[in-house]
Amino acid sequence: MIEKLRKINDELIEKNKDNQELLKKQNLIHEMLDFDDLFFRINVEDAYGILRDLGFEENQLKEVYLKLIDKKNY
Repeated sequence: MIEKLRKINDELIEKNKDNQELLKKQNLIHEMLDFDDLFFRINVEDAYGILRDLGFEENQLKEVYLKLIDKKNY
C-alpha cells in the first residue's frame, strides 16, 4: 500500500511542477514516504492530512489508513 502512495506522490510532483506551493507540499510528503513505517509514527489526523493531500476522498480515508497500519502488510 505504501508503494501505491509513493506512486501517487510521484505523479503529483510531476503534475505540479509549475505550482511551487503544491510542489513543496508533495516534496515534503515524498520525504516522509521514505519511511515504510510512516503511518505507525504519526497520529491519525496527520495521516488523514497526507492522504487528503494525495487525493483520497473523505469516505476513503479510514479504509486506506487501516490498511496502512495493518501489520499483515509489513
